[in-house]
Amino acid sequence: MKYLIMKCEELNDQYECDANRIPITMTNDWKTWYEKTKPDYYFEVYEYKNNQFICIKNYETSMEHGMALVWYDDSMPECTFNVITRFPNFDRYTSMPTDLYERALCGEEFDDSLTNCGYVSWAEGDKYYSYTEYYDNRICSPY
Repeated sequence: MKYLIMKCEELNDQYECDANRIPITMTNDWKTWYEKTKPDYYFEVYEYKNNQFICIKNYETSMEHGMALVWYDDSMPECTFNVITRFPNFDRYTSMPTDLYERALCGEEFDDSLTNCGYVSWAEGDKYYSYTEYYDNRICSPY
């Protein structure tokens, strides 16, 4: 089989379409491509079959999702995070690990926005930490 990978950039004005689609590559095994490339953008997968392309993975469908513990500081570019650990299949309605929540409570600038925004954030010295949602390789911004 052949698969076409399309990078998808969501549009603010979705009057005519939902995303700008940009061809990235053709591959024989899109799951291997995903593991090797680890794209940090939305993408769709089209299977080439019977002389036509059929969408088999929509850009809004994630391969993996969960919560992640990340850190960042003021010297880093905006929306850049260092992942400490991931909690696959956790979500904003799953109880945060107790030891992590206790650590957050001891931090400065504590912000518990887990159920309404999907993150808990706090500061420790000059670093900021967050327990936040992720989808594939995209970390959701905790601010």
